[in-house]
Amino acid sequence: MFFSIVIPVYNAEKSLRRCLESVKAQTFIDFEVIIVDDGSADSSGGICREFTDTDGRFRYVYQENKGVSAARNRGVSEAAAQFIAFIDCDDEYTADYLLKFYEATTQHPTCGSFWCGYASIDSEQGTKAVLYGSEKKLVTEDRSSIMSLYDSFLAAAVWNKVFRREIIIDNSITMPEDISLGEDLLFNFEYLDNCRNTEIQLINEPLYRYHCGGGASLNTKYRPDLLRIYERLSDGMGKYVDKWGLDENEKGRYYSAVYSMLFRAMKNNYSPVNPMKKKEKLAVNNGVLKSKRFVEAAAKASDRIHPLYKMAFSIGDYRLVRLVDKLAEAKAKIKR
Repeated sequence: MFFSIVIPVYNAEKSLRRCLESVKAQTFIDFEVIIVDDGSADSSGGICREFTDTDGRFRYVYQENKGVSAARNRGVSEAAAQFIAFIDCDDEYTADYLLKFYEATTQHPTCGSFWCGYASIDSEQGTKAVLYGSEKKLVTEDRSSIMSLYDSFLAAAVWNKVFRREIIIDNSITMPEDISLGEDLLFNFEYLDNCRNTEIQLINEPLYRYHCGGGASLNTKYRPDLLRIYERLSDGMGKYVDKWGLDENEKGRYYSAVYSMLFRAMKNNYSPVNPMKKKEKLAVNNGVLKSKRFVEAAAKASDRIHPLYKMAFSIGDYRLVRLVDKLAEAKAKIKR
């Protein structure tokens, strides 16, 4: 068997049938599907059984609710194929998703990492193709360019990639189950670190259809644990910056990513939904501004940071940062 497809499912009755139909419609047919129902309370289980009852390639596994990482880890443990692919239960594969990956893996038999572009589908903003900056259909990159790939929005997810099962199993690589944001990214970096061949073969076509929807998402709504998660992600990426021999450009992109994450975390902390008192919010954010992590990121980021922000950062008072934010918003309104 060539591909094992892992699908974590949780209360997905509105989108699940569309997802499973897209898998069933693949033009490359040598695959198995492992559906891990993570304790759904709706009709998801029944929809899954419709497919397992009519197609022997589909297998249904139920577990009590433990989160998407635990569901994916369970699916990987059940997988038997040479390569493992993922799909989220509210997304879709294009019909030739597996075929294109099959062609890429057979053309590059020593490579361990295969990625593709995707279509980002938003109910408010429409559909946008997310690709790498090249006209080539198959791009060869190296993990030393990981931050360029990250900036192209291609590095963070697992669903636009296929993985060699033996690399995952032999190195005991799992999705961290104690966080619910960025777990894919940490898994991807650890996987790349265990690939002997450091090349990344990127199919520069939108083979995956990512339904990001509208309204609040895990990336935009208030999260009390966001600062802790972003600090963990910055550490998880940072340990490979020197190990993989990233050049100064890639290091600058890394520090820009850390700066952006911490900046978002401070804004998140000031959300009106946060029950903390204003003095407590200010103390937390001032601590971030004065931390070695933030100071280094702001100093080494490749993105240009406005001098007014830099001045506010140097003083270490988040109230000044908010003031600069308001000035920037007012300037943007005037331009419109």
